[in-house]
Amino acid sequence: MKSFDPTWGGPGTYTVELVNRLVGLAGEHEYVLIYPRNVTARVASAPQRGGAVFSEIDTQTRGGIVWDQMVLPCAAAGARADLLFSPFMSIPLRGAFKKAFTIHGAERYVVPGMLRADQYLRWFFMDKILVHAADRIIAVSETMGREYCRATGCDPDKVRAVPLGVSEVFRVVDEPEALARTKEKHALPQQYILFVGRLFPNKNFGNLLRAFARIASQLPHRLVVAGGVRWKYQQDLKLVTQLGLAERVSFLDFVSQDDLINLYNMADCFVYPSFYESFGLAQIEAMACGCPVVAANTGALPEIAGDAALFCDPHDPAAIAAAILRMVSDRELRAGQVAKGLARAKQYTWDRCAAATAQVLDEIS
Repeated sequence: MKSFDPTWGGPGTYTVELVNRLVGLAGEHEYVLIYPRNVTARVASAPQRGGAVFSEIDTQTRGGIVWDQMVLPCAAAGARADLLFSPFMSIPLRGAFKKAFTIHGAERYVVPGMLRADQYLRWFFMDKILVHAADRIIAVSETMGREYCRATGCDPDKVRAVPLGVSEVFRVVDEPEALARTKEKHALPQQYILFVGRLFPNKNFGNLLRAFARIASQLPHRLVVAGGVRWKYQQDLKLVTQLGLAERVSFLDFVSQDDLINLYNMADCFVYPSFYESFGLAQIEAMACGCPVVAANTGALPEIAGDAALFCDPHDPAAIAAAILRMVSDRELRAGQVAKGLARAKQYTWDRCAAATAQVLDEIS
């Protein structure tokens, strides 16, 4: 799974980075990678670099509940698996093998009205049934693990917190020509504040717009939004016009990884106003690129960022506005936060994530 697709979001990035490194670890385990029909990415050639032995099984069924509960357990049994690990929040109920999965989010327990009705039904099935079939559950932060156990009644002894990592490609870019190409390609302004993420209620984009409207007259910056939309985003988009920000907000949709890295590098500030993040990978990516971060003081964002972000109340547009204004106006603060962010980002690597994940799987294999 070495290719990058920005539409996959955090869980997709996690799967690609983690699986590549798991099969790259030297050890006694043999890995069988089972793919649904709609997954085209593949792992790098681990055996050539001294990693574990692995094989691949392509199934003819598209990913979804039928694949999870019928195709996957048959494929795993046919491969004589001792343990099945799903990096994306689902496991089959059937199967004599041990089972583990990673849970990527707990925001649905915290943010009212975040999901559609059909999505709540899916998560009810996950939380009331699948959670009890797992031998281990990996949470991406301590904060999220506690929320998940509180909300679902999951046995805390099953849960292990394993933080995500940030790829080494996210870095400070000292290549003026590359930065200029990205700037020209996306018609970026000279100064901008950056938001990265797909729009849905948890991302709190409405309050970010309200905050930006408060300070727009005091700043030359535009608000640049990189990422697509998910659901329940229409009202937020209407706010752009209602608040008179049509000329001050730029929507880029999805961008390539190279362009995203350059976007972080050229931004004066990255803003992460989510009501809840279970880890918040984008803020660590921003830090690794030398971009100072303004983040919500909720969920796992303070746990992951430590003192390397300037925190604010995501429910208060005035507080968000004040934090942004302070970050882009106070050069001394900004320089200090850039240095702290670069140091903080180094603590989160995919190699560490893979090693810790392998240790969790070893507990039940």
